[in-house]
Amino acid sequence: MSGKILVRATVTTLALLLAACGGDDSSSPLAGSGNGSGGNGSGDGSGQPTDSNAASIQLITDSPQIGTAGTDTARITAIVKSSGGVVLSDVPVQFSSPTATINVINNTTDDTGRAAADVSAQGSPENRQITISASSGTASSSINLGVSGTGLSLSGPASVPLNQNTTFTAKLTDSSGNPIAGETIRIESSQNNSISPASVQSSASGSANFVYNASSAGDDTLTVRAFSGAGLVTAVSDISVSGEDFEFVTPTQGQEVLLNTPQTIEVSWSINGSPVADGSEVQFSATRGQFTPANGIALTSGGIASIQIQSDDAGLSPIAASTTNGPTIQTSVEFVASEVNSINLQATKTQISPNQSTEITASVRDPNDNFVKNSTINFSLQDNTGGQLSSSVATTNSQGQAQVTYFSGTSTSAKDGITVTASHANGTSDTLALTVGGQALRITLGTGNEISEPNTTTYSQPWTAIVNDANGNAAANQLVELSVTPISYVKGKYRPPVESDGEPTGRWIFEPAVSCPSEDINNNGSLDTGEDTNANGTLEPDSSATTPTTATTSASGTADFNLTYLQSECSWVTVELTAVTRVGGTESDATQRFSLPCLADDLAYNENNPVTPAPGTSSPYGEAADCSISD
Repeated sequence: MSGKILVRATVTTLALLLAACGGDDSSSPLAGSGNGSGGNGSGDGSGQPTDSNAASIQLITDSPQIGTAGTDTARITAIVKSSGGVVLSDVPVQFSSPTATINVINNTTDDTGRAAADVSAQGSPENRQITISASSGTASSSINLGVSGTGLSLSGPASVPLNQNTTFTAKLTDSSGNPIAGETIRIESSQNNSISPASVQSSASGSANFVYNASSAGDDTLTVRAFSGAGLVTAVSDISVSGEDFEFVTPTQGQEVLLNTPQTIEVSWSINGSPVADGSEVQFSATRGQFTPANGIALTSGGIASIQIQSDDAGLSPIAASTTNGPTIQTSVEFVASEVNSINLQATKTQISPNQSTEITASVRDPNDNFVKNSTINFSLQDNTGGQLSSSVATTNSQGQAQVTYFSGTSTSAKDGITVTASHANGTSDTLALTVGGQALRITLGTGNEISEPNTTTYSQPWTAIVNDANGNAAANQLVELSVTPISYVKGKYRPPVESDGEPTGRWIFEPAVSCPSEDINNNGSLDTGEDTNANGTLEPDSSATTPTTATTSASGTADFNLTYLQSECSWVTVELTAVTRVGGTESDATQRFSLPCLADDLAYNENNPVTPAPGTSSPYGEAADCSISD
């Protein structure tokens, strides 16, 4: 069956319906919707270009979705053909959209029958769907794009004391993580506990604070919302309200702890303002590290319970403290390695054209293959072509990575004629060779707004690679190498819509908890030391999307292929699709990153007859908002 694509959003993406073949009467097929019976060059008084013999227009996009930040664009290509299917050159094409910003690249078709425009989402931070139309004479077509990435987060403690003011912070950001200011954020408590104020305006930093005060003990849920309708974004926090005062004294949230160094963990526990009886038991647990004593149990003295933890394994470790029939609280520490033993230097591209750039990444490990954080790495360059590095120094992050950017000059180099060296003060270093060469071919990746369902377990999404020479002419019989790599995965769930909250009815509501980067840091498909972030013995996400190994361009310079993936992975996994073509020793490539879409019919919700959505009601990677655990 075929139907409609859904590119979802509640917190991080938009619930976007893109029409597919076999859809309803208002659907917009991949090649465009209506097209005339063929223009004759006469005007029709509509203001549309009429100097055209176009019979049909096919629209394709190099990206099925763009961000709400308005900084990225989608290239819309219109292919204009006669009634006999022949591409038409020198034909005027008019692009338009009521809700998007359009930058026309060329509004007259070239020798391959193509006109093009770049589309961005400037003007509104809301998640939404936009329609772009193209017309030539009496022929016209339209295509839908998803505008997504605006999200709302809620931060604050998971356990709060009774009858005390506790501050929570909501933050509204666009697809680039930029703050969204001046928007109303609505707050509510499922137990009708006091919230002041009940709605807040996001500040210049995108954040807004409010005060929560519970008048009765028990469980509560705080929900914050911004925007409405299809653009609605929400964030939810479950809260335990206790009459007991139970909190961490040390360490602070996210505190860094050196490997193999004991760290004291201390909690205070009182009831009605008085310390609990000495000898009261507190159970500690952590996802990484070893406790002293090993059973993780500490007894109170003067209302204070203390224990030590240390680890020889780097990474984030949530730490929980709980009491029998009492409250549970949680904090986290990050165990970090400090001894630099090896540096591995890589580039996103080792062959680039003049006036281009490539990211240079140094991955730093200690003698036990732990990633080293907060280490200063020096970068140096040997280059006689005028290229330069963005910086001579960078500091490693939690993944042990220090990054700079190489910008090529205006001239070419010999093969491997440019070297970049990354080094540490202790003498550890690594060197990478780059080549700046001419680009004989250009390659573009694009897809339409259809997916199909070959069987009950997989989806198939059509893609097209267009290969042109330097003059824009179609490059026929060119071998295009294809690959698809999982980049990140989402933990979360789908839930039924709440009509009274203004949520769209008729479909399951997507509630992501957190987006986690792929654990396969070096993309070798093997579980290496330091890569198993959630310590479950496997790499996440699964490699569940495939393409043909190669495709060959036709006389028009196009190569069509299908991306096939498991229905259970749709909406949960983001992939990077790459197409590479080579000629005369020079490599050209194109990449697209996107979330695997779901068929809209497979996300439909009927209150009287609910059916589990294709990707399942829970992410296969868990629901917890924590990448370091597998729950």
